[in-house]
Amino acid sequence: MEGTFVTIPALHRTDADVALKLITKNSVMYRHVVNDPAFSAHKEHIWQNIHGENRTYYVSDFPGAALGCVMQVSFHKVLPH
Repeated sequence: MEGTFVTIPALHRTDADVALKLITKNSVMYRHVVNDPAFSAHKEHIWQNIHGENRTYYVSDFPGAALGCVMQVSFHKVLPH
């Protein structure tokens, strides 16, 4: 049975498999700004601790991100001499 899934052109490969992983941030807070493309966090959030002190944290710019990976393998048969 033929599938009906059609990839967007940027992900279409005929020579490899493409895997996508979803990364959800789930309100993760960081102590410092994060510039990593998958985990970027630049939104400042002030949090008051149990001692009444204000702490600055940074939350993710987006609730989720996708990470793509291209997997390509090659099999070779070794012939006897």
